[in-house]
Amino acid sequence: AVCTSKLRVPFVPEIAGQEIFRGRVLHSREYSTGKAFAKQAVLVVGSGNSAAEIAADLVEQGAGEVTLLVYSPRLFIPLPKLG
Repeated sequence: AVCTSKLRVPFVPEIAGQEIFRGRVLHSREYSTGKAFAKQAVLVVGSGNSAAEIAADLVEQGAGEVTLLVYSPRLFIPLPKLG
């Protein structure tokens, strides 16, 4: 999943070697659940809330391996559970 945008306009960057990649590439706007990625290795590109939430959902839905790719170090603070 690619989680990048500017002012809510999706942006999918060119990635070297993407033309030979046989997997699925989608923007976070197209993502709804990680069920389709069960037991697969997934790379999530981005460092915002969407990327973190998608990465967590992929783990919860049984993805084999989830890697979160960010440009520079980030600090993620979990939101408290309400209710």
